Amino acid sequence: MAIVLGQSATPTSTARAFISPTSIPATSRARSEQWQAIKKAASDAIVANGGTISHHHGVGEDHLPWLEAEKGSIGVNVLRAIKRELDPAGVLNPGS
Repeated sequence: MAIVLGQSATPTSTARAFISPTSIPATSRARSEQWQAIKKAASDAIVANGGTISHHHGVGEDHLPWLEAEKGSIGVNVLRAIKRELDPAGVLNPGS
C-alpha cells in the first residue's frame, strides 16, 4: 500500500510517498520497480496539476523526465545556455 500526499499550484509543491512495510516486495529489484512506479505516478500528477518537480535540491536525474513538461522546451534551453555560459568547463554538477 502506498499513500502519496502532495500539493500543487503552490510556490513549493511537494509530494512524499509513504510505503507500508508490509507491502514492500522481498527483492531489491521488486522494491526498485515499486518505487519507480510510485515516483512516476506522483510526478505525473504533480506536473499535470501545475506543481513543480524541483525543490531546493534542484531537479537531478530522478526528475529529469518531467523537466521539459514543467519548464517547456524554451525554459530547458535557457537553463542549458546559462549552464554553458557560467560553467564552460563543466566542472559544476558534471553530467548535467
